[in-house]
Amino acid sequence: MSDNEFTLFTAESDWRLARVHAGIVTWTNTPRDQVAAALREQGYAGRPIVLALPSADCLSVRVSTAGLPRGDRRAMVYRLEEQLPLAAEDVVADFAPVSAGDDVLAGCVVLDHVMETVNALESAGVAIGWIVPATLGAAQSLAQSLSPSLARDRDDQAKAATVLLLAEPPLTDAVSQLSVVTLEGGVPVDWALLPAVADDVQLHLKLISADRQIRPHVQAVGLDKDFCSALENALGWLVHRRDEEVAIAAAGFCSELLNGTARPWLDFRRDALAASDRLALHRPALSAALAAAAVLLVTLTAVLFYRSAAYSNAAARDQAEMRSHFTQQFPDFAMPADVRAVVSAERRKAASASSTPTAGEAAYGTALLTLRDVLTNLPEGNRFSLSALSVQDASLTLSGRMASFEQADALAAAARKSGMDVPQPQTRRSADGTWTFVLQGTRSAERSASAEGVPR
Repeated sequence: MSDNEFTLFTAESDWRLARVHAGIVTWTNTPRDQVAAALREQGYAGRPIVLALPSADCLSVRVSTAGLPRGDRRAMVYRLEEQLPLAAEDVVADFAPVSAGDDVLAGCVVLDHVMETVNALESAGVAIGWIVPATLGAAQSLAQSLSPSLARDRDDQAKAATVLLLAEPPLTDAVSQLSVVTLEGGVPVDWALLPAVADDVQLHLKLISADRQIRPHVQAVGLDKDFCSALENALGWLVHRRDEEVAIAAAGFCSELLNGTARPWLDFRRDALAASDRLALHRPALSAALAAAAVLLVTLTAVLFYRSAAYSNAAARDQAEMRSHFTQQFPDFAMPADVRAVVSAERRKAASASSTPTAGEAAYGTALLTLRDVLTNLPEGNRFSLSALSVQDASLTLSGRMASFEQADALAAAARKSGMDVPQPQTRRSADGTWTFVLQGTRSAERSASAEGVPR
């Protein structure tokens, strides 16, 4: 995005283009029908510009807001219409901030005249962000810098007005008109355009003094020493002369508007002169924010993919290392699908083999061996159901149901083959034709001891 900031000062003949780059203002005079080409030659990239109007194109008057709802602009426009020879529909008006009291400075421009300029610029591809009076913008820029000196020089006249005499930003070296801007509380309460004649100016200043019943503090900006001396002689007051150029101050203030660090006292880019696209002024910033968000999301996605690949590679390396260690430790084992589960099982086996079993564990192992031996010696096809089973290290008790009496003898024979002493099973025939049985067996102490040495 270009960092050039442009302000277009309109006039009757050639217009003046101010380009602010890195805080330096450069000027270009251009015919009004070649403004778009001049802008592009200076590096214009489509950002909004400021359209600065001469004071002669503006009308201003003090309007009373007494009895009006606060912030009711439409009612204030009709209150302005009462003091102008124009209909409210023929002008675009704005109102300066109110410092105190019921009066407010109202400014307006004739709609048809400015609309023609705006349409011509927009049709040429030039975006307009603000439409402001050039001299009033300079006054707003100078107002804050004047405040400290005013506090020292007013002899504690807290209610004294400050009057700025501002040479109209000329396109030639001659100054033929000047604006008289009266400030109270840091905001304008009066604005008049006068010929650059000392007698006319001193008369206007005396009227201001009479209206406020106090001598105002006068600051002359962009006026020569002879004019200021003549004005002092006519007034009998001290006139502080400042060497700033009004056009430079106006261009600097418009640069602040483009940077979003200031708001104008009067802005005519509203109502009938408002931009058709309300987001046009903020679209570059929104586009930049969206582009930054897109870059952030793409970068975040790339980082996440990179981290995912790094984790996958680390997991693959760890898995390969684990398989290598497994092969070294268990060379006779086939590589299992889950190496970790096999290693954990082998660790449990090793821990179990290295530990001395308790009496309960030994008995539990012997009981399992007893059950195993009995079930192993059962003949094939001998089907029965158990309702109770009690297996100890040296005893066995089974009870259940079977289809025939002979199956009970086969079950007793299997228990005897396992080394147990088994008496004849107790049997009983049920009403449904099946047989219930209870089989008990015991193992001698010598056989129990020998069973404990059997590998498990």
